[in-house]
Amino acid sequence: MVDWKTDAKPDLYNLSCAFLEAYALRLKESMVDSKLSDEKLEEFVGTATFTLAMLFDDGRIRVGAKPFKPVLGFRDQVGMVLHKKATDPNHLHEDAFGMVSSAFDGNDW
Repeated sequence: MVDWKTDAKPDLYNLSCAFLEAYALRLKESMVDSKLSDEKLEEFVGTATFTLAMLFDDGRIRVGAKPFKPVLGFRDQVGMVLHKKATDPNHLHEDAFGMVSSAFDGNDW
């Protein structure tokens, strides 16, 4: 796995990893008052983050009769857009639990 926090190249994969970690961290923080143990909370956040990553990697949605594939896209400070191409590999879900571990290890934004 690329160390996306220290890699100076803001490619789609690194941005997607940062997005997943931010998602996991916000989900964790939103459930701080839940009655779940830390272990169960991490398992829940991990499953939710993995499921979201799978949706971006391999998911399809249908609106009306048309199928669509959800993708992550990012806009930089000057408005340039970075988004997934059809030829890009689908492996974000493989690193989803790593992003959750990072969120639970106190590596926050």
